[in-house]
Amino acid sequence: MIFPMAVIPFTYVTSLFFKNDNSAQSYTMFFNFLIISIFSSFVYAFRGTPQLEQIGDDLHMIFKIIPSYSVSSSVWIDALQGTLAKMREWSGEDGTGQPIEEDVWHVTNVTADVITSLVHFVFWFTVLAILEKAAMKPMKMQTGSDPRDRANRNEAKIEEDVLQEEKRIEAGARDVLQVKGMRKEYTSNMKQGKCSQTLRKETCVAVTDLTVGVSKGETLALLGVNGAGKTTTFKTLSNEIQPSYGQVLIGGYEVAKNFDIVKRMIGYCPQYTKLVGEMSVEQTLWYFATIRGVDRSERAALVEDVIMDLGLTSHRKKQIRNLSGGNQRKVSFAIAVMGNPDVILLDEPSAGVDPDSQRYLQAQVRRIAQQKTSAIVMTSHSMEEAEAVSSKMGIMVKGGQFKCFGSAQHIRSKFMTGFVIEIKISNLEQHELEAHQQRFMREGTLLHEDIAWLSEELKDSLQAVNLHDVQDEQTERDLIQSMHVQMSQLKCIQALAQKFSRVEQLERFDNWIKVRVPVEPTAQSTSTKANRRVKIMNMGTKKEDQKASASTIFALMEEQKQQIGSMDYSVTQTTLEQIFQAVVRLDETSSIEGVAYECNAGKLFEAK
Repeated sequence: MIFPMAVIPFTYVTSLFFKNDNSAQSYTMFFNFLIISIFSSFVYAFRGTPQLEQIGDDLHMIFKIIPSYSVSSSVWIDALQGTLAKMREWSGEDGTGQPIEEDVWHVTNVTADVITSLVHFVFWFTVLAILEKAAMKPMKMQTGSDPRDRANRNEAKIEEDVLQEEKRIEAGARDVLQVKGMRKEYTSNMKQGKCSQTLRKETCVAVTDLTVGVSKGETLALLGVNGAGKTTTFKTLSNEIQPSYGQVLIGGYEVAKNFDIVKRMIGYCPQYTKLVGEMSVEQTLWYFATIRGVDRSERAALVEDVIMDLGLTSHRKKQIRNLSGGNQRKVSFAIAVMGNPDVILLDEPSAGVDPDSQRYLQAQVRRIAQQKTSAIVMTSHSMEEAEAVSSKMGIMVKGGQFKCFGSAQHIRSKFMTGFVIEIKISNLEQHELEAHQQRFMREGTLLHEDIAWLSEELKDSLQAVNLHDVQDEQTERDLIQSMHVQMSQLKCIQALAQKFSRVEQLERFDNWIKVRVPVEPTAQSTSTKANRRVKIMNMGTKKEDQKASASTIFALMEEQKQQIGSMDYSVTQTTLEQIFQAVVRLDETSSIEGVAYECNAGKLFEAK
């Protein structure tokens, strides 16, 4: 019973020297195995050998500084102490060690091991408490001037809603969660040149000048690609790391300086489920309710309410390891929301969860928000999920900057880039294919009158293939089908370009094409990629072209369907996911991928 008291705090302290849990577990288990089985065997072999008795006695005292040696020593004493004492008597003058007491419970035998174990418990527990207390203290912030020079920064490059949020926080907003001008930098040493020993400091900015506030009843969704700073932001909110500059306030307390108080206000659902697999659902919830400080008289009712709310009634007695992934996420979510903390942090709560469980968790997030007892911050790679549960969202780009901020509907309305049209051209029927073959036999390619409405560049691309050079009949038919599809796609684009001045091709694969009709006045249409970038980011501030309506586009596409024949199409407004992709792509490349077309004097041109 005393042995675990000594070994557990010792093992805990030694595990802190390892970078990950697996290494700590493997090495500490192997080390204790060596001490208990191998080293202790050698010590008692030495103590029973006349020429090595003194060495064995010295090692016996030295190894007592290791807690696991005490238990192995007690086992050896209990089994062989009488035999060892007689061997010392028989060795006489040949032995180098002192006589040994035969009584097992003598103060130099098992009693010494018991006392040593108690000393180990007190010592290692004190060391552990000191280390844990030091870890909970706020880290020393970086000193020096704040590089965020607001007076000199170019606010024209910052989105208007992001600036308004900054001004709202600076004006004294009373949100329960406030992030003020947070910046996080990571510094690493880099060698200058392959053979140089000179090191230079390389600074990576993970989060730049982040300012945002969340009140109780609000849900903030952080969206962004990998490396955009979402995880760093979450670690800062939960005090895993400290910001290089700026402040994070929860309930009016600065997280870095008052975490002993703030940690009672936070509920956290990590991205990966980290629960004790051998505990049941009910035991797990009881355990965390106790940690959270819920009064014993209220604990049973709270656990029961959580189990009922999350639909875990039939699983309450199951071990965590026997639950499905969706139900494990429910348990992690339940731990985070238990007791209605002031701030709930949800790191991809529906990751790896089936659609039914996703909808269930989303409904619970909305229910908590409606109760207005907590402020919720969540990350997600699902635009649908973010739109379903959040009251406001921020799209982050690399460097941890907000490029868009506001409600889902506000972002969609402001950054809507137009209507997206998907067109699928069907292949020619057999009789149509034969008619096209006869038409193309004259010149071996498209006739000039068929493509007179195209620019010379587009004509050349279509007439590059000559059927006279093709010997195989099936290949000839495939080429005719391909030319038919390309011609039909360009005809649809020409009809749209004549009406709306500009059409952007987003994607194309075989007989399927996706294009976009920008919602803007035709007089303001420009052709440069830089201006196209400005158009997308400022589209919501311009007066919408009345012609660019769904009804007009449907009418045009129906006309093309009658002319071309078999064709399927769909018309949709810009989705939140498309806005997200456009914002991220523009930040990374400062240009729009794809091809843009314009119509001039009845001819279709590829915009440069």
